[in-house]
Amino acid sequence: MPQRICEVLTPKHDEGLDLLLEIRELREELRTLRADLASLRGHMISPTPVVVGVEEAGRHLGCGRTKIFELLKSGMLEQAPKVGRSTMVTVASIHAYQQVGSNETTQQKRRRKLKARAPASKAQSSGREAREAILKLVRPARRTHTADLPGVQE
Repeated sequence: MPQRICEVLTPKHDEGLDLLLEIRELREELRTLRADLASLRGHMISPTPVVVGVEEAGRHLGCGRTKIFELLKSGMLEQAPKVGRSTMVTVASIHAYQQVGSNETTQQKRRRKLKARAPASKAQSSGREAREAILKLVRPARRTHTADLPGVQE
């Protein structure tokens, strides 16, 4: 009887050892695959976008393209490098603008808008001053040239 048990157990025992060895090999292969996967995750592109287009930024902020371009011009939003002809906006600046907008009172928003408009009015006044200065120089010259022409009276 003991011979039968040995005879019966020996082939099964060998199969069991083979299975254990195969399981160990599979575990080792799984460890190397996990290590490779971890190194690849560092090289993958992040699932959340870093930049978005003008339309997407408008959807996030609840406004249109024109307002987004105004915010880009005023510096409230940060423009990322263009992709082709598409203007891109950084998502971080959108989040920052949302935080500023939620913490700002209505009066503070009005003041910020007035400050943004102020440089434009200064530029216009300096343009007017320059135009007037040029006209002052041109008018006397025009008078002297027209006086030289026969039949022209001032």
